[in-house]
Formats: sequence, structure tokens, C-alpha cells
Amino acid sequence: MNGGNKKMAKKKSVDVVANEQVSLQAPWVLHYKKIYNVLTRDPEIEVTELTNNDDESEYSFNIESANCNKIVALSKILKQDLVFGNVSLKINFLVKNDASDGNASIDDFLTAFEDNQLFYGTEESQFYKYLVFKRDIVSYMSDDLHDYCLNSHMIAADMVKDIVNEPEGISICTEAPAVD
Repeated sequence: MNGGNKKMAKKKSVDVVANEQVSLQAPWVLHYKKIYNVLTRDPEIEVTELTNNDDESEYSFNIESANCNKIVALSKILKQDLVFGNVSLKINFLVKNDASDGNASIDDFLTAFEDNQLFYGTEESQFYKYLVFKRDIVSYMSDDLHDYCLNSHMIAADMVKDIVNEPEGISICTEAPAVD
């Protein structure tokens, strides 16, 4: 009987510790973390902190680079001005191309990801062009409750799909495993 009480006491203390650590993060924070963890793998790109714009319903951050072509390409391919319920998330770019038609091409993706450690290259078939990302898993802190340690893990290509505009005629995929 005594041993059973020890197990119950032990379980109770673990539950208390777990409850103190769990803090749900907002979806706009998780989206920011995806962008941050993908783009900061490129030494030319800096992603600033997520800031609240004097209103509980508006958040923003900047993507900055000395490479103007890369910033223009990113401004075309990344999803911008997102809405999560009654909260908006705005992505600001250091340089914008006002003459742009806003449609992303394969060259925009190549420019945006050419120095990124997660980018593998491109492939083409008769009907599609493929942006190929390495088989790397990107980990970051989140409140995804399926992980007790509050971590999220995603394949790089899936994270990129979540943060960019759907390119027409371009497929984002993961490199094939090596065949012996």
C-alpha cells in the first residue's frame, strides 16, 4: 500500500511540473518561427523579432538582407499579411520592387534559396519544375501538444510549403534518398 502512495505522489509532482511548463503559443508566433528557422539558414538573411504594433491584434517582423534581388524574390514568394482569426501578421521587407507583377517564377525561388543550407537544387520534367530541399528536419520550440518537450519537427520542404505562396507549375519536394 505504501508503494502505491509513492507512485501516486510521484505522478502528481510530474503533472504539476508539466502544467507549469505548458504555455500555448499563438498560431502567428508559430508561423513566424517557421519563417525564422527556414530563412536564417542563409547567412545573407536576417529575420527580426516578432513585435506587437501597439494593438493586440497586429504583429509584424522584418526580413532584411543586403542582397536586393533576394529580398525582392522573397517578397514575391512568401505569404504576406496573414490573418489568424482577429489577429494579423505583416511581413515587412527591407527592399520592395514596386514594378513587380507579384508573380513568382522559378528564378525567384532560386534567388531566394540559392545560399540556403536547406536548398538542394532544381529538377525539371516535361510538365513541372521542382524545387528540391534536403532531407533535413528543422526543429523549433512550439506548443504543439503532441511533443511533451514543446518542440516541433518538420521536414524542410514542408516548412517551405507552409510559408510561401503556392507557385503555379512549380512543385516543392524533398530530395530522394540515396540508392546503393
